[in-house]
Amino acid sequence: MSIPSTHTACVSDEIGTYPTLRAVATPQPAALGPGQALVRLAFSGVCHSDVALSMGEGTHAPVAPIISGHEGVGHVVALGPGARCALGARVGVKFIADTCMSCPACLDGDDMYCAEVSIASISRDGTFQEYIAVAAAHLVPIPAGVPLHVAAPILCAGLTTYKALVGAGLRPGAWVAVPGAGGGLGHLAVQYALAMNLRVVGIDSGDKRALVEGYGAEFVDFRHGGVVQAVKAVTGGGVQAAIVTAGVIEPYQQALEYLAPRGVVVCVGLPASGTIAVDPCRMVTEGHRIIGSAVGNRRDCAEALALVALGKIKVELEVRPMSAIKEIYQELEKGAIKGRVVIDMRQQAQPW
Repeated sequence: MSIPSTHTACVSDEIGTYPTLRAVATPQPAALGPGQALVRLAFSGVCHSDVALSMGEGTHAPVAPIISGHEGVGHVVALGPGARCALGARVGVKFIADTCMSCPACLDGDDMYCAEVSIASISRDGTFQEYIAVAAAHLVPIPAGVPLHVAAPILCAGLTTYKALVGAGLRPGAWVAVPGAGGGLGHLAVQYALAMNLRVVGIDSGDKRALVEGYGAEFVDFRHGGVVQAVKAVTGGGVQAAIVTAGVIEPYQQALEYLAPRGVVVCVGLPASGTIAVDPCRMVTEGHRIIGSAVGNRRDCAEALALVALGKIKVELEVRPMSAIKEIYQELEKGAIKGRVVIDMRQQAQPW
């Protein structure tokens, strides 16, 4: 296949600016390094962290000019020396683009904590572009039967929530609270928890009730107040885990109050500011834990996608053109998007 000399990308010239479309140089097959693959991207999910990083609100500062995105899906079109991947394979490019694969963190499967980790949209260009050269070893195979645009949000939102639930170490039948249950991460956390035979109480505004209850979860409307008491009433005393996907601080404080003994708060959402008060005596006497969870490794991603292939997970999404990227960012800033948005980066519309 012929590889063009340039392709279209969404580029922010500096931190704090919205991306615009422009032509950038396309990596050529002859220039691919050992173990690299060139992927022709068809879709990319848009995550709130893309906006935060571009606007300088994240925990890490990206390198400008910025090409964001870390939920890219497409096909392998060229391979560098020694790359172990098939031409034409349907693959995903996720947040963790490369690691050393030999440090203690990598050997433990904790890719995110590799000292040499390469992160799409921060330390290297991301997936809001038509072509990308990446480490073939970190490409994620997309299962047959899963449409590419559906797979895209699983590479971050799905992976992150799945890994958080795995990290909670729960037994079937345990109660899980999901603050932010109707959001882009939250609606997937609810479904993954149910697929793991857990009982779920979703916490969100009342307009998300039908969505969350439609999955088979209980629901608490935080706008009515009394969240702690409401969760305890629904669960008969408290939850074994809270997977906090909301990006504000108050749900974290509430979660500490409605935990059952030996419960765990899993920190996923990233508040722009704020801290929580922790009572060490209660932590000790009730055996509570607070842990952080950031994305996941290649095996976690394969498992998260497998549940989609089995029909256990339905992604609430909207596909929009690449040219709408600025408007998508603005809507995410306002909290006006339900579920996920996926941008279509193909030049010609094709059936999915």
